[in-house]
Amino acid sequence: PSWPAPFSEPTVYPLGNGRIERPGAKVTPRTLTVSSPQTVGMAAGKWCPYGLDPDQPGDQRQEAGGSLVFDSAPLRAPLEFLGAPLVDLELSSDKSTALVAVTLSEVLPDGSATRLSYGLLNLTHRNGHEKVEPLVPGETYRVRVKLNDCAQRVSKGSRLRVAISTSYWPIAWPSPEPVTLSIKTDASTLTLPVRPKREEDRTLARFEPAETAPDLDATEVRPGRKYARVVQDLATGKVVQERLNDDGLTRINATDWTYGASIHRVYAIKPDDPLSADIKLSWRKEFQREGFHVRVAADTHMTAHPDHFLLTATLDAFEGEARVFSREWSCKLPRDGV
Repeated sequence: PSWPAPFSEPTVYPLGNGRIERPGAKVTPRTLTVSSPQTVGMAAGKWCPYGLDPDQPGDQRQEAGGSLVFDSAPLRAPLEFLGAPLVDLELSSDKSTALVAVTLSEVLPDGSATRLSYGLLNLTHRNGHEKVEPLVPGETYRVRVKLNDCAQRVSKGSRLRVAISTSYWPIAWPSPEPVTLSIKTDASTLTLPVRPKREEDRTLARFEPAETAPDLDATEVRPGRKYARVVQDLATGKVVQERLNDDGLTRINATDWTYGASIHRVYAIKPDDPLSADIKLSWRKEFQREGFHVRVAADTHMTAHPDHFLLTATLDAFEGEARVFSREWSCKLPRDGV
């Protein structure tokens, strides 16, 4: 009836020594540390996935080794929650600039882990994004990480997992130096907006089959191709995530209109060097019919430096084989606490 759901019950789970404890449980005070490889986040999927490509988050087990992990006991009954999970942390950092990334996953009985939600916080923005406050190394802070809103039913026998990392590439640009965070277990918690059973649940309608528009009457002029892959250079350690989505060329027969688009994304980083972060994006678009042919090419490149990011870009437009427009950009973006 409204949002946030008025019937959700915030339920607080203490974070213990590698465990998500029962609500109300007493936790022995401990200080746990985490300093993640810069490659944590490679299994995050795209920031804005469409579900048309392999762009959803993958098995989160491949992220766990570079994260500080807390697991619950297997659930004795299904658990439903609706809203934004919250993770409150009492922590300190060894650097003045740091990122904390938190993921919430369902760990299935076979050990595979499905991400349910995640949240990021630049710790220099801990008191709001309108002002940047560098951290004092060694000083303790209490911060709240709000995860993305979600609705989920976690099955009986599964476990909940909270994983905390200091990087989440390429969703977020890394801090300028490797960071170690120290987290106090007796003051850190997970809060879930638990959805209790309701009388109305018995009358909820089932989802109907999906509907889509009919296919266009079209002819494939040039086939497309797609791939999404991660490659590691064992000599240098560099890890490259590469995504190509080329739609080829398609002609709409009714209007004799031919169109096509492609986007090539390359994200590269070394596990031990946040300043090696490098992104290249290449867009191509093309449109034609009898007596008319135009295309555009846009290339963007961004790199990381200690006090700024460097962004360069080019844009070229063609009519037939003639280039009719060209422009180049180069600008420095101050880190401003990033």
